[in-house]
Amino acid sequence: MLALFPCLVGITSFGKGCAVKGDPGIYTRLAYYFDWMESITNAWSNTSTSLPHVVYRCDRTSTCGCGQNDVTLLSSRIVGGEDAVEASWSMVVSLRFPEAFHQCGGTLLSESFILTAAYCVDNLSIGGEMNITVAVGMTNRFDPRQIIREVDRIYIHPNYSREARDYRNDIALLHVKTPFIYTNNPLLAKSCIHRIDPPELTIQHPRNGSRLAVIGWGFLKSIGSTIPEMLQQVQVYTIDHDHPACLDSIYDPQLQFCAGIIEGGKG
Repeated sequence: MLALFPCLVGITSFGKGCAVKGDPGIYTRLAYYFDWMESITNAWSNTSTSLPHVVYRCDRTSTCGCGQNDVTLLSSRIVGGEDAVEASWSMVVSLRFPEAFHQCGGTLLSESFILTAAYCVDNLSIGGEMNITVAVGMTNRFDPRQIIREVDRIYIHPNYSREARDYRNDIALLHVKTPFIYTNNPLLAKSCIHRIDPPELTIQHPRNGSRLAVIGWGFLKSIGSTIPEMLQQVQVYTIDHDHPACLDSIYDPQLQFCAGIIEGGKG
């Protein structure tokens, strides 16, 4: 997941390698998909309810975007990331299949929906031999306080494509069988996502040079690494899609954007 604090702006999609000099990561541009996400979540609701969005300060009385504790990002250049502060990213989830094995990250959108990358779930089916679960409410993947829910529906964007590994429209929503309860639970928080008007301006969100945070349980090193126990975070920056390093990687700047450090070392 990629956050422009305190709002979610992207989903990690692909890259030519972690921390490779001149090769930024490619992220799904969430602002482009706001209406699609809302159409799915509203289809399950008796009344039309908007996704939480546009929160500019981390006001802990708000309905989205804030963990129990403040986020603290180091400015030093590191490969892979640093341990996140406990309960600072309370909207981040671990997607697991089989049940005990972390496969991908995701984020809480509402009481019943998880946002993740389509490539994580495009080969999965509900009702098969393998249960698909999400675990939330933890910074350490083995925290006994974690809350686990079973996924009962997968929605992959209808125009998703991974041909030639371009991963266009790399976005999916997961519906859980039993809703999450946020009331009086400081370990859970919903994500905020911007609605951009007019839609033609979505290509400018996030803006070039924006400081972002990549969050997840991804590999700590480019080669020969294992998945960390602790949730990781790393500071990166949005890169102009016309930059030579981005042109070599991105396929559609309307749907995707680049972020990282041009000289490598992060992302």
